[in-house]
Amino acid sequence: MAKHTGECRTKWPCYFRSKVEWSSPALMKYMLAGPIRKGITSIPGLNVFVCPVAGNPKSVSKWMKFDTPAALRQFKALQTAAFNSPSARGNLQSGMCRGNPRMKHHVGCWLTEWVQGGGKFTVSSNPEEADTQSNGFTYNKHARNPQCVHCTPDKNCFKPSWHLQ
Repeated sequence: MAKHTGECRTKWPCYFRSKVEWSSPALMKYMLAGPIRKGITSIPGLNVFVCPVAGNPKSVSKWMKFDTPAALRQFKALQTAAFNSPSARGNLQSGMCRGNPRMKHHVGCWLTEWVQGGGKFTVSSNPEEADTQSNGFTYNKHARNPQCVHCTPDKNCFKPSWHLQ
């Protein structure tokens, strides 16, 4: 329905949702308390809430609101640089990010950490689809949910009470 009303093309704010899983606790921390969290939440005009997924201690859902087209463009550019760029794929293949503490937090190493940590997108049946459009009603429902966390560059995107693994 969001696509039919023009959201994320002609109407702002617009909304996305995502859902991810991992196999390694290190990836959970990298995403929700480390470089990925900081990179995404540093985008002006982007607000993110993360919620636990009931019954799965290795999964979270992410709810995003883009206030401006510039925020969405910056988010998409960051995602491309991190996961779909030739340099990120080259870093993964060359092993340049593995065991190199100076590179580990660089956006060009996000893909390496993702693959090593068993990261998966599960927002749809397509494992390569990271985000899907949502709507303001659903975003606001999660933003008001006390179980969810408003993520910022300085605040972890999870609560210890979620017992994520």
